[in-house]
Amino acid sequence: MRKSLLLFLFIVLSLSVILYSVEPKKGGTMVIAYWGDPISFNPDAKIDDAGSGIYGCIFSRL
Repeated sequence: MRKSLLLFLFIVLSLSVILYSVEPKKGGTMVIAYWGDPISFNPDAKIDDAGSGIYGCIFSRL
């Protein structure tokens, strides 16, 4: 029992050190799923619920 516990702890600690040392990749594309397509990307022309979450990411808030 004690040997299996020590082996388990050794494996967990080894994997955590290996996974912690990997640096994240810089750049790339972040994909966000959304429930609908906006009617227009111009919030002055058409306002809808599907575009409301996107408008804040595209246009600056004044």
